[in-house]
Amino acid sequence: MKRENERGAIILESTYCILVSIFVLMFLISFGFFLYQKTIVTVVANEIAEEVSQTYKLRNVQDSSSLSSSDISGIGKYRYLFFTKSFDSKNKAKAQNLADIRLTQTSLAKKEGNLSVDVKTVVDDIGRRHYEVTVRQKYSFLLGELLRVIGLQEVQTLEATAYVESVDVLNYINTVKVTKYGIDKITEYSDKSVVSASLKVIDTVISTLHSIFSIS
Repeated sequence: MKRENERGAIILESTYCILVSIFVLMFLISFGFFLYQKTIVTVVANEIAEEVSQTYKLRNVQDSSSLSSSDISGIGKYRYLFFTKSFDSKNKAKAQNLADIRLTQTSLAKKEGNLSVDVKTVVDDIGRRHYEVTVRQKYSFLLGELLRVIGLQEVQTLEATAYVESVDVLNYINTVKVTKYGIDKITEYSDKSVVSASLKVIDTVISTLHSIFSIS
Protein backbone atom coordinates (compact mmCIF):
# COMPACT_ATOMS: atom_id res chain seq x y z
CA MET A 1 0.00 0.00 0.00
CA LYS A 2 2.83 2.35 0.89
CA ARG A 3 4.63 1.60 -2.36
CA GLU A 4 1.48 2.25 -4.34
CA ASN A 5 1.05 5.62 -2.63
CA GLU A 6 4.66 6.54 -3.37
CA ARG A 7 4.24 5.45 -6.98
CA GLY A 8 1.07 7.54 -7.29
CA ALA A 9 2.84 10.56 -5.80
CA ILE A 10 5.72 10.17 -8.25
CA ILE A 11 3.33 9.94 -11.19
CA LEU A 12 1.43 13.00 -10.02
CA GLU A 13 4.66 14.95 -9.52
CA SER A 14 5.92 13.89 -12.97
CA THR A 15 2.65 15.02 -14.52
CA TYR A 16 3.00 18.48 -12.95
CA CYS A 17 6.63 18.72 -14.07
CA ILE A 18 5.71 17.75 -17.63
CA LEU A 19 2.89 20.33 -17.73
CA VAL A 20 5.16 23.07 -16.40
CA SER A 21 7.88 22.10 -18.89
CA ILE A 22 5.41 22.22 -21.77
CA PHE A 23 4.18 25.63 -20.64
CA VAL A 24 7.73 26.98 -20.37
CA LEU A 25 8.63 25.52 -23.76
CA MET A 26 5.57 27.10 -25.40
CA PHE A 27 6.40 30.45 -23.78
CA LEU A 28 10.00 30.30 -25.02
CA ILE A 29 8.78 29.51 -28.55
CA SER A 30 6.41 32.49 -28.53
CA PHE A 31 8.99 34.81 -26.99
CA GLY A 32 11.56 33.60 -29.52
CA PHE A 33 9.24 34.55 -32.38
CA PHE A 34 8.77 37.97 -30.78
CA LEU A 35 12.53 38.59 -30.43
CA TYR A 36 13.16 37.37 -33.96
CA GLN A 37 10.52 39.68 -35.44
CA LYS A 38 11.78 42.65 -33.44
CA THR A 39 15.29 42.01 -34.76
CA ILE A 40 14.05 41.68 -38.34
CA VAL A 41 12.24 45.04 -38.16
CA THR A 42 15.47 46.67 -36.90
CA VAL A 43 17.56 45.04 -39.64
CA VAL A 44 15.10 46.10 -42.36
CA ALA A 45 15.05 49.68 -41.03
CA ASN A 46 18.85 49.83 -41.32
CA GLU A 47 18.81 48.33 -44.81
CA ILE A 48 16.17 50.80 -45.99
CA ALA A 49 18.09 53.72 -44.50
CA GLU A 50 21.19 52.63 -46.41
CA GLU A 51 19.24 52.39 -49.66
CA VAL A 52 17.73 55.85 -49.10
CA SER A 53 21.17 57.39 -48.51
CA GLN A 54 22.53 55.85 -51.72
CA THR A 55 19.63 56.66 -54.02
CA TYR A 56 17.86 59.66 -52.48
CA LYS A 57 18.95 61.99 -55.29
CA LEU A 58 17.79 59.42 -57.88
CA ARG A 59 14.03 59.72 -57.61
CA ASN A 60 13.16 57.12 -60.25
CA VAL A 61 15.63 54.42 -59.15
CA GLN A 62 14.06 51.69 -57.02
CA ASP A 63 17.27 50.43 -55.42
CA SER A 64 21.04 50.73 -55.78
CA SER A 65 21.32 47.46 -57.70
CA SER A 66 19.44 48.89 -60.70
CA LEU A 67 21.60 51.97 -61.32
CA SER A 68 22.55 52.90 -64.89
CA SER A 69 24.78 55.57 -66.45
CA SER A 70 21.72 57.52 -67.62
CA ASP A 71 20.47 57.72 -64.03
CA ILE A 72 23.72 59.35 -62.95
CA SER A 73 24.01 61.73 -65.91
CA GLY A 74 20.38 62.80 -65.58
CA ILE A 75 20.70 64.21 -62.07
CA GLY A 76 19.56 67.83 -62.01
CA LYS A 77 22.01 70.41 -60.73
CA TYR A 78 19.51 72.36 -58.66
CA ARG A 79 17.20 69.51 -57.78
CA TYR A 80 16.80 70.34 -54.09
CA LEU A 81 15.92 73.95 -54.88
CA PHE A 82 12.86 73.23 -57.04
CA PHE A 83 11.82 69.60 -56.42
CA THR A 84 12.29 69.00 -52.68
CA LYS A 85 8.75 67.70 -52.08
CA SER A 86 9.01 65.36 -55.05
CA PHE A 87 12.22 63.84 -53.68
CA ASP A 88 10.65 63.34 -50.25
CA SER A 89 7.44 61.71 -51.53
CA LYS A 90 9.16 59.41 -54.04
CA ASN A 91 11.78 58.24 -51.56
CA LYS A 92 9.12 57.54 -48.96
CA ALA A 93 7.18 55.45 -51.49
CA LYS A 94 10.38 53.65 -52.51
CA ALA A 95 11.28 52.92 -48.89
CA GLN A 96 7.75 51.66 -48.19
CA ASN A 97 7.88 49.26 -51.12
CA LEU A 98 11.33 47.89 -50.23
CA ALA A 99 10.41 47.45 -46.56
CA ASP A 100 7.20 45.62 -47.46
CA ILE A 101 9.07 43.19 -49.74
CA ARG A 102 11.81 42.42 -47.24
CA LEU A 103 9.53 42.05 -44.23
CA THR A 104 7.21 39.76 -46.19
CA GLN A 105 10.12 37.51 -47.13
CA THR A 106 11.61 37.25 -43.64
CA SER A 107 8.73 37.57 -41.16
CA LEU A 108 7.61 34.77 -38.84
CA ALA A 109 4.65 36.69 -37.43
CA LYS A 110 1.25 37.64 -38.82
CA LYS A 111 0.81 41.23 -40.05
CA GLU A 112 -2.04 43.18 -38.47
CA GLY A 113 -2.77 46.35 -40.40
CA ASN A 114 -0.69 48.30 -42.89
CA LEU A 115 3.05 48.88 -42.84
CA SER A 116 4.19 52.43 -42.05
CA VAL A 117 7.55 53.82 -43.21
CA ASP A 118 8.61 57.41 -42.55
CA VAL A 119 11.63 59.09 -44.15
CA LYS A 120 12.73 62.37 -42.58
CA THR A 121 15.47 64.47 -44.20
CA VAL A 122 17.65 66.71 -42.03
CA VAL A 123 19.99 69.14 -43.81
CA ASP A 124 23.20 69.48 -41.78
CA ASP A 125 25.25 71.66 -44.13
CA ILE A 126 25.87 72.36 -47.80
CA GLY A 127 25.97 68.96 -49.48
CA ARG A 128 25.57 67.16 -46.15
CA ARG A 129 22.37 65.71 -44.78
CA HIS A 130 21.20 62.74 -42.80
CA TYR A 131 18.05 60.66 -43.00
CA GLU A 132 15.85 59.31 -40.24
CA VAL A 133 14.00 56.17 -41.36
CA THR A 134 11.29 54.68 -39.14
CA VAL A 135 9.66 51.33 -39.89
CA ARG A 136 6.46 50.49 -38.01
CA GLN A 137 4.29 47.37 -38.29
CA LYS A 138 1.73 45.68 -36.03
CA TYR A 139 2.07 41.88 -35.60
CA SER A 140 0.38 39.00 -33.84
CA PHE A 141 2.59 36.13 -32.65
CA LEU A 142 2.28 32.37 -32.36
CA LEU A 143 1.01 31.51 -28.86
CA GLY A 144 0.99 35.24 -28.22
CA GLU A 145 -1.32 34.92 -25.22
CA LEU A 146 1.63 33.56 -23.24
CA LEU A 147 3.52 36.83 -23.70
CA ARG A 148 1.21 38.41 -21.15
CA VAL A 149 3.25 36.62 -18.49
CA ILE A 150 6.03 39.20 -19.01
CA GLY A 151 3.72 42.16 -19.64
CA LEU A 152 3.59 41.99 -23.44
CA GLN A 153 0.49 41.84 -25.63
CA GLU A 154 -0.29 39.12 -28.15
CA VAL A 155 -0.79 41.83 -30.79
CA GLN A 156 1.60 44.76 -30.69
CA THR A 157 3.38 47.29 -32.86
CA LEU A 158 7.08 46.80 -33.54
CA GLU A 159 9.02 49.91 -34.46
CA ALA A 160 12.63 50.65 -35.34
CA THR A 161 14.40 53.87 -36.35
CA ALA A 162 17.69 54.05 -38.23
CA TYR A 163 19.88 57.06 -38.94
CA VAL A 164 22.26 57.37 -41.86
CA GLU A 165 24.47 60.16 -43.17
CA SER A 166 24.66 61.14 -46.82
CA VAL A 167 27.14 63.40 -48.60
CA ASP A 168 25.95 64.83 -51.92
CA VAL A 169 29.16 66.06 -53.57
CA LEU A 170 27.39 67.33 -56.69
CA ASN A 171 25.04 69.44 -54.61
CA TYR A 172 28.00 70.88 -52.71
CA ILE A 173 29.94 71.71 -55.91
CA ASN A 174 26.92 73.32 -57.60
CA THR A 175 26.10 75.42 -54.54
CA VAL A 176 29.68 76.64 -54.22
CA LYS A 177 29.88 77.47 -57.95
CA VAL A 178 26.60 79.39 -57.93
CA THR A 179 27.61 81.31 -54.80
CA LYS A 180 31.00 82.16 -56.28
CA TYR A 181 29.39 83.23 -59.55
CA GLY A 182 26.97 85.53 -57.71
CA ILE A 183 29.71 87.11 -55.61
CA ASP A 184 31.90 87.65 -58.69
CA LYS A 185 29.05 89.35 -60.53
CA ILE A 186 28.26 91.61 -57.58
CA THR A 187 31.91 92.52 -57.27
CA GLU A 188 32.16 93.19 -60.99
CA TYR A 189 29.11 95.45 -61.38
CA SER A 190 28.90 97.07 -57.96
CA ASP A 191 30.94 99.58 -56.04
CA LYS A 192 33.61 97.65 -54.17
CA SER A 193 33.26 99.86 -51.12
CA VAL A 194 29.52 99.14 -50.98
CA VAL A 195 30.13 95.40 -51.32
CA SER A 196 32.75 95.50 -48.58
CA ALA A 197 30.40 97.37 -46.28
CA SER A 198 27.58 94.89 -47.02
CA LEU A 199 29.80 91.96 -46.24
CA LYS A 200 30.79 93.54 -42.93
CA VAL A 201 27.12 94.00 -42.02
CA ILE A 202 26.38 90.36 -42.86
CA ASP A 203 29.36 89.22 -40.78
CA THR A 204 28.15 91.32 -37.84
CA VAL A 205 24.64 89.85 -38.04
CA ILE A 206 25.99 86.29 -38.14
CA SER A 207 28.27 86.98 -35.15
CA THR A 208 25.33 88.42 -33.19
CA LEU A 209 23.13 85.41 -33.95
CA HIS A 210 25.97 83.11 -32.94
CA SER A 211 26.39 84.80 -29.57
CA ILE A 212 22.64 84.85 -28.87
CA PHE A 213 21.54 81.44 -30.10
CA SER A 214 24.91 79.61 -29.93
CA ILE A 215 24.72 78.74 -33.63
CA SER A 216 27.74 76.64 -34.61
